[in-house]
Amino acid sequence: MNLIGSLSFMLPAVLYYQRRRNFKSAVISLVIGTISATVVLLLANYFVMFPLYATAMNFPMEKIVAAAHALNPFVTDLGSLMAFALLPFNIVKFGLNSVLAMLMYKAFSTNLKIRTLI
Repeated sequence: MNLIGSLSFMLPAVLYYQRRRNFKSAVISLVIGTISATVVLLLANYFVMFPLYATAMNFPMEKIVAAAHALNPFVTDLGSLMAFALLPFNIVKFGLNSVLAMLMYKAFSTNLKIRTLI
């Protein structure tokens, strides 16, 4: 799942940034990467991972939803679990990754330009 998330974050960001190499495009590419990774991971969790875990662990989906409902009363079914638990988590996770990337952007781009890799 980490591989899927990382690739769905990185590939759209890299493809966008390759065409327009400036700071504004770097910010836009990271926003695009955050959105695409969030959407891909929500779909993968909804259609693949949660049903797979429920089957493999012999644990009914209703109990997973009930456990999440105990922590968050807005969770009533698998769709609301995705919306009220995984959506905010993925936005925060990839948002923080984007902020860290932007903080390191200047140092890395300067070093890479000095070494003529860009």
